[in-house]
Amino acid sequence: MNPTKRLAGPCRHCGRTIEYPAHLVGTIAKCPYCGEATELLLATPPSEPSVPRRVMVFSIITGLILALGLAACFFALKWAQSHSSRPAPSPTAPAK
Repeated sequence: MNPTKRLAGPCRHCGRTIEYPAHLVGTIAKCPYCGEATELLLATPPSEPSVPRRVMVFSIITGLILALGLAACFFALKWAQSHSSRPAPSPTAPAK
């Protein structure tokens, strides 16, 4: 088994990935694809949001459900207040 760790990084000219031994980081080498001299650097990690998209979507949906529930509670409270302030209907005499 080969104890040398291998890394990969992009060529500055053609952008293709070059694999090389770890001890060569920072040196200049010839790209096997385009033949241009390029510095052997590590590939930059892709930028990822700190909060996964799924968590953001579920949080927004939860917030909307809570807001709708709160609005429904206020509506029910106003409806109950308006109906409690009305005078009670007078009893009608039965028809003969």
